[in-house]
Amino acid sequence: LHLQEVGGSHWEKPGLTKAVDALTQALDAEFADFWSSSMFVNLDPTRDFTALGSIYLVRTSVLSQVAIFDSAANSYKQLDTLPAPLLPAPALPDTYCEHERFPQDYYREAQNWSRKGRLHTRWRLGETELELVNVHNF
Repeated sequence: LHLQEVGGSHWEKPGLTKAVDALTQALDAEFADFWSSSMFVNLDPTRDFTALGSIYLVRTSVLSQVAIFDSAANSYKQLDTLPAPLLPAPALPDTYCEHERFPQDYYREAQNWSRKGRLHTRWRLGETELELVNVHNF
C-alpha cells in the first residue's frame, strides 16, 4: 500500500494521526493472517523528506520465502525473523527502505518541488529479487 503526503513535521497532528490509526486498524482487522512491515515513512522533514510512505503485507504462509534488504547489514533479512506489528508509525529501522528527494531543478517549471522524490525497497521472493519504488512526482 503506497501512501502520499505522510510523515514529516506534521506527523503528530491530531487529524493525521487519527486517520492513520483508523487505516491501520482497518488493515489489521481485514488482513489478520498477514505479516506487516508497519509503515515505512520519513519522520524527519530535513533529511531527504519525500512525504511518501508504504505498508507491505505478506501472507504468513509464505514468510519463510520472502526477505527484505537491510542496507546497514548489506544483506537480506527473512521476514519470519522480523517483528510484524501493524502500527500507525514506523516499526522497522529505516535501513530497510531508502528515501531520496529529487533535485530541486529536476523539473525547472515546477514551483514547489520540495517533497518530490521516491521511497525504495528491495525484496527477495524465493530466488527472485524485486525492487519496489513509490514515486512522488506531481
